[in-house]
Amino acid sequence: MKTLKRIAGCLLLLCLGMAAGHAQTGKSVYGDQVKADVKMNYVYDFDEALRLAREQNKPVFFNCFVDWAVPCHGMNKYVFSDQAFCDFMNKTFVNLWMDMTTAKGNELALKYRVRTYAHYLVLDADGNVIHRIVGGSKLPDFRNQVEMALSDSTSLSGTARRYAAGDHSRSSLYHYVKALRLADEDSLFTVVGQEYLKLLRPADLAKKDNWMLARLAIPDRNCDNYRYLVAHKQLFADSIGARTIDNFLESLVCREVMQYAMGSVTFDEAGLDSLRRVMDEAQLSDTCVSRTFYDIAKLRGAKDYRGLLNYLQTYGHRLLIYRANLELSLDFSDMNAEDKASLVAYLKEAAVREGNTSAGKSLASFATLLEKGEGIDFDHGPFSEVLARAKREGKLVFMDCFTSWCGPCRMMASVVFPRKDVGDAFNPRFVSFKCDMEKGEGIELAKKYGVKVYPTLLVLDADGNLLHTLTGARSPQELIRMAEQVTAEK
Repeated sequence: MKTLKRIAGCLLLLCLGMAAGHAQTGKSVYGDQVKADVKMNYVYDFDEALRLAREQNKPVFFNCFVDWAVPCHGMNKYVFSDQAFCDFMNKTFVNLWMDMTTAKGNELALKYRVRTYAHYLVLDADGNVIHRIVGGSKLPDFRNQVEMALSDSTSLSGTARRYAAGDHSRSSLYHYVKALRLADEDSLFTVVGQEYLKLLRPADLAKKDNWMLARLAIPDRNCDNYRYLVAHKQLFADSIGARTIDNFLESLVCREVMQYAMGSVTFDEAGLDSLRRVMDEAQLSDTCVSRTFYDIAKLRGAKDYRGLLNYLQTYGHRLLIYRANLELSLDFSDMNAEDKASLVAYLKEAAVREGNTSAGKSLASFATLLEKGEGIDFDHGPFSEVLARAKREGKLVFMDCFTSWCGPCRMMASVVFPRKDVGDAFNPRFVSFKCDMEKGEGIELAKKYGVKVYPTLLVLDADGNLLHTLTGARSPQELIRMAEQVTAEK
């Protein structure tokens, strides 16, 4: 559940196309082509805000602002420029605005645990937190969130006190859970949310106010609540929204299908088809991301590389934010020369599409390195055969411990491992083994070797004894030095 609300808020504001600078200070790093017509009456000094709060018997609304955060600008443009809302805020609160990158801002950020932006606090006249809102949202939702601070029965501090005093009624738990979610207090949200869920029937989840607990109530496809949701999908869609329900159902299957599409798990046609049946039962759209991953996985499993590239050229846009990551996984050691040339050409076009971004640069490097084809020669297991090969060849084992979701892992695979100088250092010295630590035998290997961060790079002897460990993404030069060092010590 972590940061789910915040991410949703950020996406909302990003989609609105924020470019506004804040009206209170000078030129924004975003430029001043569009200036937010902010109508909030702000105080710019923390101590002054508390003094006014005592004099006027009002709480303080604290806008924790940073110029680099797009949602902060979006809130200026679409919320703090609304006259009716600002009239309410100016009447109800002493409004404090502060740049959190200043010395005083940093001090207050540390004091109040402000780590992400947009971020808003409601304080009493002594500076104690009454309420916390993490993330931006549109009106009237944001006003409703602010108004929660005005009652002990709905504010973060008030609901926390009632809970600590032993009030665990359904109504009190609901308001506490809602405040915790808004404040991004994930650990407590999970604890209190689970307590609240015990008081609900499956049908209660179809109520809009309870949908915030979906991730707790429906953690996977193996629970009764999931089966109830699928069987009564229209009921949920009518209450919560069809797109929201479709996106949620897809989230419970997408990662598994994606792993097949990216080659992160061994191809299993029966397993893949079982995921298709899940998508069918959930009535997911033929054009959704998961269906697209399924089609790609089928082509990848059949080793129809030309068909795969043609499919991506036609339907790759359906993958949205996952597109570049999928393309960076297209490293097929058994491609013929013609298909490999087509892949290189495709990757070069993809790099142009992504432009001067990290994804674009990675795709360009990947294409160049594939074209040269002189990097580390990886064995894909099983592990016992890797060890046997190492014994036969009198080599050590280099093990790349990765996961499908790890960005630095993909960077290493697409940019570092394919380099000629890295391949020249590793291929004569090691039998190199790639292993997804969340699938198959990788789960037990992760436990055996204590792998907890990704990527982790291990050097083993031919009996599987650990000789050396590196964690995190490494430069080609670091890897080469490590290869030379461990083999010299052997």
